[in-house]
Amino acid sequence: MSARALLAALLLLPALAFAQDSGAYAGVDVGYSHAGFGTDSAATAYGAYVGLAATRSFSFELGYRELGEFGPVETRALSLAGLWSIPLNDRTAAYFKVGIARTEAEAGSLSDSRTAALVGIGAQYDVARALFGRASWERYPKVGGSKTGEGAIDVFALGVGVRF
Repeated sequence: MSARALLAALLLLPALAFAQDSGAYAGVDVGYSHAGFGTDSAATAYGAYVGLAATRSFSFELGYRELGEFGPVETRALSLAGLWSIPLNDRTAAYFKVGIARTEAEAGSLSDSRTAALVGIGAQYDVARALFGRASWERYPKVGGSKTGEGAIDVFALGVGVRF
């Protein structure tokens, strides 16, 4: 899927969400990322996402993430994923995330872009009806390329979100 298609879907999601009369949500997170390439293997990652719950246990989610700076290499991702939730009790759920991500790696004037799988797991806690917290792990298995170096990036993050 091209970056333009992901961007178009991202722009259309709010309209679809409000048409569904609830089920829409958005959030931000920050965390630690670890890369299998570059001179520095650890960095700070942060991101934002919007989602639409299709059912109680399945959601579509679009996200943007700054994966971090690893030496001279700056990385980021735009993703589209499905989330499958498993309720653990009234307020807590575990989830699995599977999707695609368009990643970019830049090192000065050199850059590489790739589209590859995205996987993750996490836990979500409902603080209130419209407010939730998340703890997650996501793996971007193919970031970079021959110009910038390549490898996988793992992101461990904590975040907060709201339901509309």
